[in-house]
Amino acid sequence: MSNWLFYVSPSLLLFVGAMVVILVEAVARPENKQVFRLLSLAVVVVAGLLNVALYAQADKAQEIFYGMLRLDHFGIGFQGVTLLSGFFALLISHEYLEALRIRVGEYYGLVLFGLLGMSLLGQSNDLMMLFISVEVMSISIYILCSIKRSDARRDRKSTRLNSSHLVISYAVFCLKK
Repeated sequence: MSNWLFYVSPSLLLFVGAMVVILVEAVARPENKQVFRLLSLAVVVVAGLLNVALYAQADKAQEIFYGMLRLDHFGIGFQGVTLLSGFFALLISHEYLEALRIRVGEYYGLVLFGLLGMSLLGQSNDLMMLFISVEVMSISIYILCSIKRSDARRDRKSTRLNSSHLVISYAVFCLKK
């Protein structure tokens, strides 16, 4: 239990990286969004390296945060696959965003938050942690669906997704009680 910081370091790095990207975009607003792409790729690569080190060290399953997360080879492997797919998504998305003339730095922070939710999903050992990880992932995806600000259909699409998300979340929360 003393190495809990090492056990959650890939997820913690994704969170810190996403917050840095979103805060720098909100405060500095650099013209070149390539900075956010490179920072996000670096965060995912370092989180992947930490994940490999964690996989090599994990000889038996461990529960942390009072049993909310279970670190075993399955969860760490799931996190590795998630990080690998996120790396490739970030690698190829820049050209697509440029072709659509979407120049927002928040995209990269939202992708990192989505990766955080997906990586915690495979390590969840508790229903509440499963719910939180699905929420983090789905809210990021819903916002990414409406990130093209000049699209007239995005408001309707975004409202429909968010309202259905709220209804489902409320129903699951009521079932939990």
